[in-house]
Amino acid sequence: MLNENQVLQEIKEMLSNGLAGEAVTRCNELIDSVVENEDNKRYVAQLYYLRGSGLHRMGEQRMAMNSYLESIDRDPNGPAKMAYNNIIEILDFYNHDLYNP
Repeated sequence: MLNENQVLQEIKEMLSNGLAGEAVTRCNELIDSVVENEDNKRYVAQLYYLRGSGLHRMGEQRMAMNSYLESIDRDPNGPAKMAYNNIIEILDFYNHDLYNP
């Protein structure tokens, strides 16, 4: 059985190999099966962050943002905060007038 760091590394490798859908599925399985407590809060936060990263790569911005928010709830100083803010900046920059004159 893999330890938490190995599991996270496995998911990161899936993402870097372009297997976002598989990474999201793996994160969902782990999130559903883990019993969350104070000892594994950062691990669960990482799972939500990685799921958000996979969703973002798949173009599912709203779902990615929701995953990032779940991660931020568990680890406010984790990487999800920056990822969430990056999506917000992109959405703020989007100019609707270019598509709807």
